[in-house]
Amino acid sequence: MFYKLHERYVLRGWEQLPYAVQDTQTGSTNFMDQTTFQAVSFCNGMMDVDSPLLLPIHKEIIGKLKNIGAIKQCSFGDKLQEKQKYRMIPCRFIKRAHWSITGKCNLRCRHCYMSAPQAKYGELSHEQCLNIVQLQRLCRL
Repeated sequence: MFYKLHERYVLRGWEQLPYAVQDTQTGSTNFMDQTTFQAVSFCNGMMDVDSPLLLPIHKEIIGKLKNIGAIKQCSFGDKLQEKQKYRMIPCRFIKRAHWSITGKCNLRCRHCYMSAPQAKYGELSHEQCLNIVQLQRLCRL
């Protein structure tokens, strides 16, 4: 019996977090241990999950993946799409960042804590800000 990862999921890894599956519809990332990631990786349309080479723990995990709809049965050779294949991202994973883009605001809003109208550390140009955002996008691919 052959299984394949659902099209919405991609296999990814980052520095210090090498085992993850990303949901391309929600943008969520699920990190896992090596054994779980191996089981997910076997769902590539090329590995017979009934093979005696798979450990019982792998078969158990594959059963759970099937129950939640993360994988689907397929025929032999129905490979993953290129974008779904494992890719190691050469930078660290950042889930969320808070970025105060100016130090010149003098409104002193309660929620901000940024009361720094003198811009003591300088300002980034518009182009530098866009370059940082572009770099973050590249790291998520």
